[in-house]
Amino acid sequence: MSTDLQGNAEAGTIIFCERLEDLASGNYEEVYDEHFIGGGTPYYMGVIDGAYYLTEHRVPGVSLWSFLYNEHITDVKHIY
Repeated sequence: MSTDLQGNAEAGTIIFCERLEDLASGNYEEVYDEHFIGGGTPYYMGVIDGAYYLTEHRVPGVSLWSFLYNEHITDVKHIY
């Protein structure tokens, strides 16, 4: 989520849940602050050859992260 309902980019985060229905019940985990320490706002995520890439905005320049996912986020690297 890049913003909250009011469009506040500072509220941006990444959450994980097993099923979409879990969102309504509050059964989800916030993973952004645990793995991506840079103070930006998550903007875009894509996959190339099995590795995930995340860009952030609201930081000087743009941050780019890579990570692996297999039931858990691992091997997080700040690329730029």
